[in-house]
Amino acid sequence: MTASPLVGREPALAELDAVLAEARAGRGRLVLVTGEAGIGKTRLAEELVRRADGFATHWAWCRTDQSMGSLRTWSSVLRNLTATVPAVAELAES
Repeated sequence: MTASPLVGREPALAELDAVLAEARAGRGRLVLVTGEAGIGKTRLAEELVRRADGFATHWAWCRTDQSMGSLRTWSSVLRNLTATVPAVAELAES
């Protein structure tokens, strides 16, 4: 199943393409996508992942009801990274 075309997000995609170019040049980045519900954040993130060929990607999201706590999302990302990226695991142990 292919994703539908992403329409009207050229400025955001240009910015994300620049982030990927920087990462390919050895300057890593963290991308946070924020905004109101229903504006296409997930679809934009899916497009970024599609363009990020060769990179590891890690997904996390926040619940609107705050039931998970404000840092729960970050702990999920860190847990995933320490399990899959040896350099991050070494940093976490030190």
